[in-house]
Amino acid sequence: MGLRLIVSLSCVLAACNPWKEPPAENQVTFAVFNVGQGLAQAVASGGRTVLFDMGPLEGYPRWKEQYEALGRPAIEAIVLSHSHCDHWGGLQLLDTGVAWTGLLIVSPYEDTAFISSFVPQWRNRIRFRVVSAHDTLALLDDVELLCLWPHDTSGDSLFAPDSLMNRLSMAFLVTKGMTRVLITSDIDTCAEHELSLSEGHGLAAGLMVVPHHGSAGSLDRVFYGHVRPQIAFVSYGTGNSYGHPSQNVLLWLSQMGTTVKLTALDGCVIMESNGYQWSLSHIPN
Repeated sequence: MGLRLIVSLSCVLAACNPWKEPPAENQVTFAVFNVGQGLAQAVASGGRTVLFDMGPLEGYPRWKEQYEALGRPAIEAIVLSHSHCDHWGGLQLLDTGVAWTGLLIVSPYEDTAFISSFVPQWRNRIRFRVVSAHDTLALLDDVELLCLWPHDTSGDSLFAPDSLMNRLSMAFLVTKGMTRVLITSDIDTCAEHELSLSEGHGLAAGLMVVPHHGSAGSLDRVFYGHVRPQIAFVSYGTGNSYGHPSQNVLLWLSQMGTTVKLTALDGCVIMESNGYQWSLSHIPN
């Protein structure tokens, strides 16, 4: 009688346990591709993905291999943080056989005609959507893609000069349940300061893509303190002429107790979340 009661109670507890592992189809995958000196990321769920930047032109073959290793998820949209070639050059070689809706997400400060001129193979299929701070992309089930930066201060499109492209590059907060990723692109300390003032501890995220490939010019300690990531990713190419990543950035992350993943050493880094915790794997170089 006592044994039957224990078994019955165990079955009830198992059925009611809210922390049991969700089915695999409810998971979200976040990948930071190894594309050399550039940046390319993907958020994927249920066989679909939103890409954030596509790396440089010369990094496209690596990008394609890693995208295929993810299972070639259908591309709902491509977010172009800004039109520096190390972030969007790979788009110029994107195969028209890839399952992509043609939706390009850009900030109010981009010249869409300029972008279209470099992807003639997609020109008749591209649709642009302009987003700015506080806009949400409802493109993946159970995953919130919230734009944090930049604000649209012009009220209309206003092309950014090259000197301001990094500052006005797009930042997003990706949320799945209780897990969050902060995608920062190439924002500088001025943008980070503004985000600290406007978002504060709302910037907190378990994962962060380090701004501007780990540049010393994007190290705002207050901003990093608000985010306080458990794992930080630095995307860069070995032997680059910019000195990325800065030793000051790596030291600061180390002092925060953050685990740092470097694409040049670790290859394509892949994280999976069930909404409660992240698990890590990677595709070696």
